[in-house]
Amino acid sequence: MRNLRINYAPQDSSADDESQMTPWRYGLKALAHLFYVRTWPFIRPESKHVFLWISLHVLYAGFMAFGIILLTDLWSNKVLVGEPLEPAQAILLQLESDYVETDSLTDDQRRVVRDRTVIYTLALYLLITLVGYQSFTGYYETWIVQRINQNFRVAMIEHAEHVSLQYHSYARTGDAIYRVIQDSAMITNVIDTAMVDPISLGGRCIFGFCVVWLFSPLLGLICLIASIPILWMVVWYTPRLQFRSWHARQSSSNLTSRVQEVFSAIRVIKATQSEEIVVDRFRSDSKAALDTAFLLRLELIVMWTLATIVAG
Repeated sequence: MRNLRINYAPQDSSADDESQMTPWRYGLKALAHLFYVRTWPFIRPESKHVFLWISLHVLYAGFMAFGIILLTDLWSNKVLVGEPLEPAQAILLQLESDYVETDSLTDDQRRVVRDRTVIYTLALYLLITLVGYQSFTGYYETWIVQRINQNFRVAMIEHAEHVSLQYHSYARTGDAIYRVIQDSAMITNVIDTAMVDPISLGGRCIFGFCVVWLFSPLLGLICLIASIPILWMVVWYTPRLQFRSWHARQSSSNLTSRVQEVFSAIRVIKATQSEEIVVDRFRSDSKAALDTAFLLRLELIVMWTLATIVAG
């Protein structure tokens, strides 16, 4: 019970200040090293499943891009204008050669193309997107993430057991609990943030740029030039997000430590009639955790708002 204290243990202030200033000094190179080098040993045992999961995302994105192009042509040129179908389109819609070997579709043929396009699109969307993609990939992602989390938690506990007694005498038990429960989830966020999101967002940007470029090269060039200040603004704003994120993590850890310490020392607190002191400290830590979490999300909103203004 000696390490279950209500107050912070005294520590070296210079070391504490240096550790608190480090997180938001990370540059892109240090973050890339943190993402792809420090976290890779825990992702590597599941690398085959991660690669298959990312491949499913890429395959689905390609299918959606093909479907959008096909639907745009069918609706804009065939249904609305009445142009004859391409042979591949007729095969997909299971229509006769009359819809291909003609100068213009009749009104009845256009209605048939419209109805079959709507029916097949809804059926494929329900079957592939809702049943296949979201259900299977959602379950598969959860399965992969939990396996990585489990390996990471076991490694954290093993490292904590080998840390010196001097460290444990000054460490807060609630902070260790918070690290095992919450910080372990951060390594799985790397899969989304550093692997899936760049592929997904990059593919969408390239696809959108190609579509705009085909309609108007000048407009495509304007969009390409407009992306430069957006990237610069995000890089410039990232240290503020690191600062807020670090403080939010510290405040949440302090709140978890406060709860653990209160429940561990509840008998001593009641015996010494220190309930008001403990409640005041808990209220202060809780308010700090809520405030820092709110400020972090506020910074995110401001960043996205500025990016939208610059893009507009």
